[in-house]
Amino acid sequence: MRNRIFCLSLLAGVASVTVAHAQALESTFQRDKNVSVTQRPRPGYEALGIHAGSFFVYPKVTADVAHEDNIYFEQTNEQSDTIYSVRPSIEAVSQWSRHQLRASAQADIYKYDKFSNEDNSTYALNAAGRIDVLRNTLINIGGGFEHLVESRSSPTVQQLASDPVEYERAYASLGGSREVNRLRVSGELRYSDYSYKDTRLGVTPVDQSYRDHETTDGQIRVDYAISPALAVYVFGAANDRKYGNAPLNLLDVERDSNGWEAAVGADFEITDLTRGQFQVGYLNQSYDDPRVGDSSGLALRSRIEWFPTQLATVTVTAERIVEDTGVVGAAGTLSSRASAQLDYEVLRNLIVTGRVNWVKDDYSGVDRKDTYSAAMLGFNYLITRNVGVFGQYNFQTRDSKGLQRGVEFDANRIQIGLVLQY
Repeated sequence: MRNRIFCLSLLAGVASVTVAHAQALESTFQRDKNVSVTQRPRPGYEALGIHAGSFFVYPKVTADVAHEDNIYFEQTNEQSDTIYSVRPSIEAVSQWSRHQLRASAQADIYKYDKFSNEDNSTYALNAAGRIDVLRNTLINIGGGFEHLVESRSSPTVQQLASDPVEYERAYASLGGSREVNRLRVSGELRYSDYSYKDTRLGVTPVDQSYRDHETTDGQIRVDYAISPALAVYVFGAANDRKYGNAPLNLLDVERDSNGWEAAVGADFEITDLTRGQFQVGYLNQSYDDPRVGDSSGLALRSRIEWFPTQLATVTVTAERIVEDTGVVGAAGTLSSRASAQLDYEVLRNLIVTGRVNWVKDDYSGVDRKDTYSAAMLGFNYLITRNVGVFGQYNFQTRDSKGLQRGVEFDANRIQIGLVLQY
C-alpha cells in the first residue's frame, strides 16, 4: 500500500503542472514594494545552473562539521560529540513560457566521531508543478517521498533508546486559485502517510508501529482586496487523522481524530516598510478516545516582515495549532509558537542572521506542559557564485511541567560548513 502511495505521489509531482499565470502578471494581491534580504538577487554570486533542454539543473553539495555538548538532550550526564555531515542535492526547474515543473532530490549523511550508533542518513524526493489554465487561474500539484530521522530532542524520543527513530513520509497535494478583479478564491487538499521503524533499548526491540498514521486535510480561503495594499479574508480548514495500529500499551490512548478551524484575517503592505498576514479564529480537534478531551480555543497564524532599512529584514511569526504526538498516553498537543528573525546584509555577499524561537505544548490526555526555547546566530558568506561558507551557533532548552513531565535539557551547538554549487 505504501509503495503504491509513494509511486502515485511521486508521479503526481513529476507530472504536475501549475496553473497560475507567470509571476510577472499584475495582481491586486501582489506584495512586492520591498524584497527581503534573503530573497534579494545577488548578481555575480548566484548559481548559473546547467542548461538541459527546457530545464535548468542546479547541483549542490554542502559539507559541515559541528560540535554538540548534549547529543542525547539529557538533563544530567550530558554527552558531547563532533558530527560530520554531507548534503548533496540537485534541483531541476523548467523554463517554459507557461506552466512550470520543479523536481528535486536531496540526501543528508551524518557521522558521529565517538558515538557511531548515532550515525544516520536521510533522503527526500519531491516534485511540484504549476499549470497556467486561464488568466489569473492556477492549479498546483505536488508529491514526494522522504526517509527521515527523528531528532533526539523530540518529546517522543525515549532517552535510553540505542538508535534514533527512523520514519518515512509519502505525500501528495492538489491546490489552485482563481482571481477576478478584487476577489481571490484559493484552496488546497493534502494527504500524508507516515510509517515509523522500531528502535531498540539495548538488544530489546521497541515497537513504534503505534505511531503509523495517515492524515488528510483541506483548506479554503476567500480574499477581498479593499485596496492595492490591503485585503481581508475568511479561512476554513478541516482534517482527518487515522492510526492503523493499536496503542502501544494499556497506558496509551487511541489517537484517531478530526478537526476544523475557522478564521478571519488581513493581508497587507504598509508603504514599503511592513508587509504580512495576520489571521485569528477558533479551532477544535475531537479525539475518538473518550478518555481524551477535545482540544479547542484560539487559532492564530501570522507572519509579518518589517524593513527598517534596505539592508535589514525583521520577520516575526506566530501560530497556534493542534499537532499529533507519539508521547505515550497523549493523543496530541495544542501548540503555541512564536519566532523573531533578523537578517542583516553586511556586504552584498555576507548576510548575518539572528533568530529566537519559543514553543509551548499542552498535551491532551496526560498532565504535561512543555516550553521549548531556542536561539541562533549565524552567517552566510558567498565567496564566488560557486563557493560559499557558513557558520552557526545554536542554543536549545526545554522545561517540562506536570505529573507526566518529560526530560528537561540545555544544549549548545557550534557549526561551520562549506557550500559548493553550480
